[in-house]
Amino acid sequence: ALSSAASDVYKRQVGSTNVLFVGGKADKEIDGNDYSAVVGGSRFKPSSNQNPYGVTTDTGSTKVEITGTAQVHIVQGGSRQGTATVSQTDVILSGRSNVSYMACGSVSDGNILNEGPVVGSSRIEIKDGASVGKGREKTGLLLGGGWDIWTDPVHPSTGKTEVVISGGTVYGDVYGGGFRGSVGKDMSTETTVTISSTGGRITGSVYGGGCGGKDPFNNSLYRMGKAFVNGNISMSLSGETIIEGNVYGGGCGYYPETGTGRSDELACATVYGNVNLNVNCRVDGSVFGGGKGVQFGNDGTENLNKEKVANVCGSISLSVDPGKGIGGTVYGAGEYGHVGGEGENIHVSIKSGKIGGDVFCGCLLYTSDAADDK
Repeated sequence: ALSSAASDVYKRQVGSTNVLFVGGKADKEIDGNDYSAVVGGSRFKPSSNQNPYGVTTDTGSTKVEITGTAQVHIVQGGSRQGTATVSQTDVILSGRSNVSYMACGSVSDGNILNEGPVVGSSRIEIKDGASVGKGREKTGLLLGGGWDIWTDPVHPSTGKTEVVISGGTVYGDVYGGGFRGSVGKDMSTETTVTISSTGGRITGSVYGGGCGGKDPFNNSLYRMGKAFVNGNISMSLSGETIIEGNVYGGGCGYYPETGTGRSDELACATVYGNVNLNVNCRVDGSVFGGGKGVQFGNDGTENLNKEKVANVCGSISLSVDPGKGIGGTVYGAGEYGHVGGEGENIHVSIKSGKIGGDVFCGCLLYTSDAADDK
């Protein structure tokens, strides 16, 4: 149905969608604006004489399953643009399928218009012998939220996210939040990001939050895309899960390559809530209750700006039961990132098992001229 309002903004209404990709290939890699993707939602592509934001598309719910021996480059539960909304998404990677680059539960191209999330809630699951990424290349991305390499994603892409891992392999990183895409609206006291893992292998790291900062493909004119979590994060990593990198309760932020930028630009991977992280699986690297920021230099002003990159504003509760072993060190706080404010706390509980390094209730922080003094 096509309806119009007095504002001349047109809205297309779509029911639910269901995509089942069992075999074959849709695996063209990113080349400028051109790449292959399996999209659960819609895309509005206006002609040059139209208002580019004059039409929106609303979809009730989407379900996308990549299974069998299917090979795709990108899969997403939401729509191709921030002008197309979806109430609920469900992405399932199963069988012996492969997503060679990125799988996300939400929208791509970011959200530059809608003040509220363009996807109400998203769920993404990997199981069986499915995989994301390419072999030894740690470039794969499994995201609960959205993904952007084109715009300035100033508004949240997703209301709530859920990431479920029971098998398969991610040749890269897992984020409960988005890649240059925020989760949750305003300041929420609810749990807006949930990660649950009982099996599978991740060759990179696992982050409760999102990945904010620059566009790695240099397609976007906006150098600092935001990946906030406006709410609480809950993570449970257990069973036969193998994580070859690190575990972070917060997000990951990248600093601009040139210039210090504005203070508000640098706060690109903030968690505006609490983190509850339970680790009871094999982790070859280290475990951090907070996020991953940027290593400080010797410039005091620059250091103050860098402190904002991957904040966790609330409290952190970290429980570690390393029956399968933690290869590195356990930190209650983050890696270079600021944690908490007045009245916020960090609680660390170590139950049993082997930890290869040390245990710090605080953070990892050192300057570039003393990088060996960890």
